[in-house]
Amino acid sequence: MRKEDNGLLRRWGRPLLWGSAVGIVTCAVLLAAFAALFASQPVPTAWIAPVGLVGAALGALAAGFVGARVMKQKGLLIGLLCGLTLYLLVTLCGLLFLHTVGSARTLLKMALMLAASAAGGVLAMNIKKKKK
Repeated sequence: MRKEDNGLLRRWGRPLLWGSAVGIVTCAVLLAAFAALFASQPVPTAWIAPVGLVGAALGALAAGFVGARVMKQKGLLIGLLCGLTLYLLVTLCGLLFLHTVGSARTLLKMALMLAASAAGGVLAMNIKKKKK
C-alpha cells in the first residue's frame, strides 16, 4: 500500500509543484515588470487592476503548461489543478498582506486563472515533439 501512495504522490504531486512554482515565479516577474513600468511612466490608475489580472492569467497559463509537460498526460485536469493551486496561493497572499479577500474581481480572477491554466495544460498536450 505504501508503494501505491508514493506513486500517486509522485504522479500528481510533482507536476502540481513544478507547475505551481513556475506559475508563481512567472506571475511575480510579470507583476514586478508591470510595476516598474507603471512607476517609470504616468499610467492611468484604471489600468492597474486589468494589468494585474493579465499577469495572474499569464502566470496561470505557464503553470498549466509546465504541469502538463511534467505529467505528460491529462493536460486539462493537471492544468486546472495547477491553476486552482496558484489561485489559492495568490488569494492567501492577498489575505495576508492586504487583510481582505473578496470582491467581484476575485471571482473574475479565479475564472481567468482557471481558464488560462486549463488552456496551458491543453496546449502542452497538443504540442508535437520534433523527431530527430
